[in-house]
Amino acid sequence: MSGNLKSHRKLFVSRTNFLQRAGIRPFVPWDKYYAGNRLYFEILVWHKRRKDIFSREFAELAYATLDSWGMHRRKAKLKKFNDFFKNINKHEDEISQLRNVRIEHLTSEKKELATDLFADFNVMSSSTQLVGASKTLHYYLPNLSPPIDRQYTLRRLRWEGYYPFDETGFYKEMLKWCNTLCKDFNITQKDQRYSEFDHASVAVPIPKIIDDAIMSK
Repeated sequence: MSGNLKSHRKLFVSRTNFLQRAGIRPFVPWDKYYAGNRLYFEILVWHKRRKDIFSREFAELAYATLDSWGMHRRKAKLKKFNDFFKNINKHEDEISQLRNVRIEHLTSEKKELATDLFADFNVMSSSTQLVGASKTLHYYLPNLSPPIDRQYTLRRLRWEGYYPFDETGFYKEMLKWCNTLCKDFNITQKDQRYSEFDHASVAVPIPKIIDDAIMSK
């Protein structure tokens, strides 16, 4: 897949056009897009206020957010909450090492660490972990880990031919793709959009902005 990164990036830009229009302005206004999606914004506020992301309370918030977006109502089923929480605790060290890493500044060393984390990040009771694990990691590492959706991420980037496949390899490739996109179009923290929520100005993470752009066209 690496040899096709350039064509994939061109496809991404042609399909969204938001980078060419106004920096990183998405098709759908954030406030409208997230109307009623309170749980996700609570996660972002939690990070902004540097609260304990390894607490049971935060794990319950992440679990509820996954469920609200349909992860527990489709064929792919989440593990029971206690097992889900144990998996988070198991990887506290790796998550802590990656918490301040941003996708636009991703190094080879941190990419390998994030890939190893994903490979052992088992939050689903079903055989496939790609969507559930990537979304959960996004909640814990919002500025680094891109959420992956089988319908949109794979099909709209024309990567569906790679599924089913080595999920860990695909996650690593997605990290590389997002990082390269940021470099090619000089996407930085200044391009983030902010929304007011719970008396806090919350920055929508770049991996989620990219995800929204993929889904918007």
